[in-house]
Amino acid sequence: PCGALAVARPDVVLAGGAGGALCRSTDGGRRWRALGQGPRSGWNDLSISEGQTWAVGADGRLLRAAGDRVLRSRIADKDLRGLARRGPRGWAVGDDGTVVTSTDGGETWTGVQPPTDDDLSAVAAPAPDTVVVVGRAGTLLASRDGAGAWQAAHVTADDLHCVTFVDQAHGWAGGGATYGETRAQIVRTVDGGSSWRTIDLPVWGRIRDLCFIDALHGWAAVEDWGIDGDRPQGSLLATTDGGETWLPQWTSPVVLLAVAMGPDGTGWACGERGLTLQTADGGTTWTARDAGTDSTLRAAGVTAGTAWLAGADGAILVGRPAAAAPTP
Repeated sequence: PCGALAVARPDVVLAGGAGGALCRSTDGGRRWRALGQGPRSGWNDLSISEGQTWAVGADGRLLRAAGDRVLRSRIADKDLRGLARRGPRGWAVGDDGTVVTSTDGGETWTGVQPPTDDDLSAVAAPAPDTVVVVGRAGTLLASRDGAGAWQAAHVTADDLHCVTFVDQAHGWAGGGATYGETRAQIVRTVDGGSSWRTIDLPVWGRIRDLCFIDALHGWAAVEDWGIDGDRPQGSLLATTDGGETWLPQWTSPVVLLAVAMGPDGTGWACGERGLTLQTADGGTTWTARDAGTDSTLRAAGVTAGTAWLAGADGAILVGRPAAAAPTP
């Protein structure tokens, strides 16, 4: 995606977008300061941990920021699309099966060779030495030694776009066919990625984003092509049984690309043409908000009742449950 966002705590927010802009706010999104420009096609993923911010993007670029100190480097030859961190360790994944890893807080990086040359879209690190990556054509790989040896799971032939874990055991990845030739799919693990099971959702299309707040409760933003496959729309689905069954909560003529939910039931979803939705009851009801932009919004994050949305054209918005609309 051209937009990415991460939240360290309610007052510290990082947002990256098109044109390589990376901005930092320390007052919950009211004021923003540029940390500098990056690759022109933008940063694709962000992570905030232990007072440091990392970002990865086009041309294998890495940015590390701590306070006013910003370091830039190139750690791969390909575009990087996913980033995961756990303590001083880090993993980044990208095009043509690229995986690079660091054990010293991002100072040095080493390329590793997973058993694929397909594009990789996302990575998660549910345990200190466990890494799970997903990508094109159903690529789903897990490593138990930090990215040395890999175990492949062959559960779907469709692209996987996202992966998330709530603990060391429970994880989900989502994807589907680009033009809705098949039903959108979840693949689920309850053993940290050793085994996976495919679950079809009641829509034709692909999952663009997943959010879980515990082992049972989750939401999916779906690009829904319908059974006739003539035009995509957006759907929000929810599960209360760990992904076994899914029920629709919202349908929109505009494609949804991201969803984020807090443990208190406050959530936001966003997508193309500035579409912004808000809920205060765990998704039982969703309300459309005027985001003040028609830019595509591709990332969402929620913490302590405050939401941040980011996307194309440098769009950065902040909203709160009591607010009528996010504030640019």
